[in-house]
Amino acid sequence: MSVRAGLHRIIQPASKLWKHWPVTTNTTKYTNIITTPVCVRVCLSCQLSTQAKSQEVQNQTADKESTLPESLPPPSKEFLDSLNDSQMKHYKDVVNMYERHWRFQDIKVPAVLTDTRWKKLLGSGKSKTGKILTLMYVKEVKKQRRKENKEHKERKEDVIHKVSLPSERSRKTFTILKAYNAMEYGPELVYDLGFTSNALPFHVFREEARIKKQLQDTIHANAKGRFPFHLVFCNVNESYRSMLEEISGDIPITITERGYLDMFDRRRLVYLSPDSKEDLETFDHNDVYIVGCITDLETKPLTKEKAQRHGIRHTKFPIRKYLGNTTTCLLTLNQVCDVLYDLKDTGDWRTALRHVPVRFQKREKNSISS
Repeated sequence: MSVRAGLHRIIQPASKLWKHWPVTTNTTKYTNIITTPVCVRVCLSCQLSTQAKSQEVQNQTADKESTLPESLPPPSKEFLDSLNDSQMKHYKDVVNMYERHWRFQDIKVPAVLTDTRWKKLLGSGKSKTGKILTLMYVKEVKKQRRKENKEHKERKEDVIHKVSLPSERSRKTFTILKAYNAMEYGPELVYDLGFTSNALPFHVFREEARIKKQLQDTIHANAKGRFPFHLVFCNVNESYRSMLEEISGDIPITITERGYLDMFDRRRLVYLSPDSKEDLETFDHNDVYIVGCITDLETKPLTKEKAQRHGIRHTKFPIRKYLGNTTTCLLTLNQVCDVLYDLKDTGDWRTALRHVPVRFQKREKNSISS
């Protein structure tokens, strides 16, 4: 009992002393500081900034949704009519995937989807369609920027050491004039488009895209040469005609539905075929060389069989004779034109075969090292 009484006496005065602590007696010095309103102001400013940020995000989202089209630009009616059932199903799946999913994933699309671009889209799988659309959009933006930069440069005079160089328009006009001159005086180089593809429906568009790119490189690279070929495209249907008119631009070329047998003497015709056993020794200006418009992925001897069926000569480039045991003798359409052009100008096969890709010569290097 005495212990409890003693503790009570000690604790009770301490609690009474706490009420009269010296710090509390000097509270009058800090009466001007009010903390609660400051906290309220900070919270209000944070709330306003949060609301402003959320409003900005909503505006950006609304802008994106407004800029993104609700559906993909449709192709032409002729293109849709040319699709079979499986291709039409693939086309509808791509459109539905964009409207339901890709449009909300910020996948940007070009302003115009031509029939060529639709062929590329339908020639790939659904998993790659979104990436291809984005790449098309990026290419369109880059093309627009190059056009703007080109217009900006054309305003300035191209001067080096106070010597004015010919403008790009003048160089382009000179290239076109050389192509016109080749149509009258240059040697003919015939491209035969009379082949039908046996590939799958999804691969047909891919092969057409490869042929289009290779022929475009052929036409423009040939026109830039000093003495270009007279390019003749025979056995051309309507779809190939529109493609050739698109890729040639202002460069003159010959496009005809007739066959090479109706245009040239059979004795002058020489079909270039990688499956032939005869090597081409020299370039003969009196001969007319024919190139079959099939991709380098085709492994069947279609060109050799066609030459034998029509009773004309066939030959091949002596690639293995000068470059050794290469992995393949198949070249693209533009590479064939480049090889013939250098052979015509120089007469040297080693100079002409520099257009053969280096990757085809790996086997030769391995055999030499071993």
